[in-house]
Amino acid sequence: MEGLSASARRAAQTARRRIRRVARAVRDTIRLFTRPVPAGTRPYVLAGVIYGHASAGVRACHRLVHELNERGYRAYSTAEANPDWNETQILFYGLWRRFHDPIAIYSEVVSGNPLGATRVVRWVLNTPGHIAGDLEFPPSELIYAWSNQYYDTDRILIIDITEHEIFNSVDLPPKTVDCFYMGKAALRGVEAMPLTDGMTEITETWPAQRRELADLLRRTRTLYSYDDRTSLAWEALLCGCRVIILPENHEITMADAKRDMPDTDFEGQLTRFIEETQGEWPV
Repeated sequence: MEGLSASARRAAQTARRRIRRVARAVRDTIRLFTRPVPAGTRPYVLAGVIYGHASAGVRACHRLVHELNERGYRAYSTAEANPDWNETQILFYGLWRRFHDPIAIYSEVVSGNPLGATRVVRWVLNTPGHIAGDLEFPPSELIYAWSNQYYDTDRILIIDITEHEIFNSVDLPPKTVDCFYMGKAALRGVEAMPLTDGMTEITETWPAQRRELADLLRRTRTLYSYDDRTSLAWEALLCGCRVIILPENHEITMADAKRDMPDTDFEGQLTRFIEETQGEWPV
């Protein structure tokens, strides 16, 4: 690639990554059609969630697919998967479905039942309709929630998706910067304030990698977040930052954050999820 401009090199690198992703998806699809589903079980299909590290909800959905596969079940994604986790993307879902009766997993931001599945599990990761999706769900759906603050149910499923080996306050470097994050602030009608002018802005695409984000937070004194529902606040607290929600100027403590963070019963919650979804319910 000698002699190419920086933009041309980036374009070539992007093209190679896309080719690798397509090749991986084709390979995984071939394995999919030749890999039997364990007798007496139904496979799971996560619908319409392209993997990306910036969204905690997206990471949680794909981590659930990974955990189900780790338990010995078959779980797949109809969109791009995380190559570092135990999950596979289905390229030809319509054809594959002819041979199986899958359980569809939708988050609350997906409207209806686009896969036309006979069995639907709805995982409510935020208040229905807050970001997208329907306000109510059909009684035939089996509904789990990240918190009963989002949906009134005792079916709770929480997955810790934080990489504690990098998001921590061990041997911190000097804290020299202040950062701010807009996130989903527009959904509640919030605009930027002069207070954060000139600060380092964290966005959904920058820093590009999770380790780079952790490195930045470990050097951050205070994170000002206009988004009042973001896992970034938890990650910042783990890195020893003060976290201030704007425009309310409300400081979040570790105790505040832990109320919405994973408890110690994930294994039990996942066991219940599997038993109930693999069982029978009115459809």
